[in-house]
Amino acid sequence: MKTLVKTALIFFLALAATGFCQPAPNDFAYGIALETPGESAIYRFETPDEVYHWIVDPALGDLRIFNGGEQVVPHTLLKSPSEVKSLKPVYTENALPLFPVLATADGRESSVNIHIETDGKGALVNINGGAQAGEDSYVSYYILDVSAFMDNSADRQKRLDRLTLEWSHTENGFVSKVDVYASSDLSNWRRIAHDAALADMTFGEHKLIRNEIPLPEPMDKYLKLTWPKGKDGAVLDKVTARFRKDRKKVTKTEPKARTMDLQAVRGEEPQEYLFQCPGRFPVQSVQVDLPQKNTLVKASLFCRDAEDMPWTKTFSGLIYDLNVDGTRIASETITFEPRGALYWKLAVNQGEGGMGPGLPRFKIGYQPHTICFVAQGEPPFTLAFGSFKYKRGDALVDPLLSGLSPDNMPNLIKPANASLQFELGGQAALTPPKPPLPWKRIILWAVLCLGAVVVAVMAWKLSRQMPDKQ
Repeated sequence: MKTLVKTALIFFLALAATGFCQPAPNDFAYGIALETPGESAIYRFETPDEVYHWIVDPALGDLRIFNGGEQVVPHTLLKSPSEVKSLKPVYTENALPLFPVLATADGRESSVNIHIETDGKGALVNINGGAQAGEDSYVSYYILDVSAFMDNSADRQKRLDRLTLEWSHTENGFVSKVDVYASSDLSNWRRIAHDAALADMTFGEHKLIRNEIPLPEPMDKYLKLTWPKGKDGAVLDKVTARFRKDRKKVTKTEPKARTMDLQAVRGEEPQEYLFQCPGRFPVQSVQVDLPQKNTLVKASLFCRDAEDMPWTKTFSGLIYDLNVDGTRIASETITFEPRGALYWKLAVNQGEGGMGPGLPRFKIGYQPHTICFVAQGEPPFTLAFGSFKYKRGDALVDPLLSGLSPDNMPNLIKPANASLQFELGGQAALTPPKPPLPWKRIILWAVLCLGAVVVAVMAWKLSRQMPDKQ
């Protein structure tokens, strides 16, 4: 009896083990050799585009790294600084004191001496000079005081990165270009923004306001903002500055964003345009180039992972490309959280004038993952990817890798180099396998049946040993 039970248990354990075998290189479609120069326990590399072309899981679950002995080594995906909460920049906003400088139609402002007064801390308190206020005077430019918001400790991680303008709306609206200059002494000025487009326009039911100016340069105490539309009576009411402070300096480890141009085709519905990514790229931005100039439409952007799945909306708003009085204003690139979807759709709202003939062009932007792995075992190391069999993230993750962050990467690990792609299991690894047998259910029922047989045998033997009272 004991021999029967042992034999049955060994059989079922061996049967279950066939469902939990370790992955092999040929279980994946393609591979890339990883060169590991120097000596290091840990290496990192940016995910090649070829990986996104063939992976099944957008989270890179069907990706493994093998050593020379075809053994899986631990690896992990490092989060970018923008994904790490403790590394995200801190933003603060403050309204800036602004001082208008007037001029007249004959340009008298430039021929007079402007007297500027500051207090002991460098803050502006008064500006005298320029043209006198009158019927023929207008605002030529504004002086903005940033000195009160500068950190005395000279914190280099803090900078002014954007201005938001609010103005008194003119009757017919306007489109204009402005320049921004910076100075630390109000005498020597350097230009930090050129031909920044501003707009205040109405198109039917749509209101178009363009009132933000990005500033990539380090900040100074004072800014000068040109104001060409002052001649038309537009008056600046308020300027809000957004300050950015990076918690840690991590820009050296941030992978550079990549872009790709994609062609569109018309969808089944009117004013519907489809485009498809050639792989599961982590798309985080889409730039739409309209087929015709002077076009403004309200549209929505959708994506989905498979043709039989419902669409998910990622954006809804105005898309435009306008030229007014020689000034071109175009809608900004659409940004969102990274998505590894294959199928995308831009749908223009019904009732809009449409884009006219031709097709829009799309440019996607994405930031590749950084992969980190332990150089365990002997080289060469192979990056294997693309598998329906292993399309979930059950790879080995070393505790040391899970604790790494981009800010300490340069001191701990060395870069690895990815070479050319080669075939492993080929397209067969990308073919969906037959549904696996429900081993857990089979084993459970087998154990229950075996237990029932054992109980029945024991009952039969016990009945044989009992005396027949009749």
